[in-house]
Amino acid sequence: MAPWYVHCPMSNTVNISHVLFMCLQYLSLHFGPLEIAFADFLAEIGILADGLEFPKKCGDLVLHWAANNKVSKGRALDLGCAVGRSSFEIAREFQEVIGIDLSQTFIDMANTMKQQKQVEYSLKVEGDITEVAVASIDDAIDTSRCTFQQGDACALPSDLGTFDAILAANLLCRVPDPQACLHGIADAVNPGGLLVLTSPFTWLEEYTAKAKWVGGRVGEDGKALRCADALKATMADLGFSVLEEGKIPLVIRETCRKYQLILAHKLVLQKAQ
Repeated sequence: MAPWYVHCPMSNTVNISHVLFMCLQYLSLHFGPLEIAFADFLAEIGILADGLEFPKKCGDLVLHWAANNKVSKGRALDLGCAVGRSSFEIAREFQEVIGIDLSQTFIDMANTMKQQKQVEYSLKVEGDITEVAVASIDDAIDTSRCTFQQGDACALPSDLGTFDAILAANLLCRVPDPQACLHGIADAVNPGGLLVLTSPFTWLEEYTAKAKWVGGRVGEDGKALRCADALKATMADLGFSVLEEGKIPLVIRETCRKYQLILAHKLVLQKAQ
C-alpha cells in the first residue's frame, strides 16, 4: 500500500503543500505510533511524557467525567476533530459520535481511518528525508459509531441535534467568533450534559479579530482580563458549572529534531439540569 500522501485528495483552491504538511503532522499527533513518531520521548518523564497522545487523553477526559457524573453515553460531539483520534476514543463507550472539522482534508482522512482502521503515511525526518509510519486504531473500537462531516464551529447545522457530551480541543482561539462558537456549543449540550474545553489561548488576528478575543486583553482601567477567567464567566452565564480546571500538555512533532510543546488550559463543565 502506498503512503497516504501519494494519493491524498486535495482542492485546487488551497495551498496543497501546507494542507498536506498539516494533515501528516496531525496523523502523527493523533496516531503516532509513539515508538516511531515520538521515539526520543518514550524515556522522558514529566511534562514531555504527559504531552504524548493528547487527542487520546482528551477522549479519556470525556469518558472519565461522563462516568463520574452519571452522564448518559448516548451522543457525543467532537468539535474541531481534525483526523479523528478523540472521536474514536469517545466511541469506546458512547453509542454515537459526530466529528466536525472545518478542513475537508482532515475529514477525508478521519473517514479513511474509520473505514480502513490503518493508514500508511509519510513522517518527516529532516529536510527531504521521510520515513513511512502506520497510523492505526485499536481493533476494540467500533468505528461505525463515528460520523465525520465538514462544518463551521461557529455555525453548527440546525439539524445536528443535541449531545450528552461535547469536546472542543484547542479550537476556541482559531475561530473567527468565539462567542458564537460557545453559544452554539451551549445550545447543543443536553441539560446535565458534559463539556470539555481545552485551549492554549494563542490568539492571532489572522484567525480572530482582537475585539472578539475571550480575554487576553488589558482593559481601559489597566487591569488584565485573563482568558481562563473570561471563559469561565462566559460559561457561567450560559448555565455551566466547573467540574475541573487545570492544564493539559501536548507535544506536536515537526521533524525528528523539532517539536512544539504546548501547555493548554483545561476546563471540564457540566450544564445545569
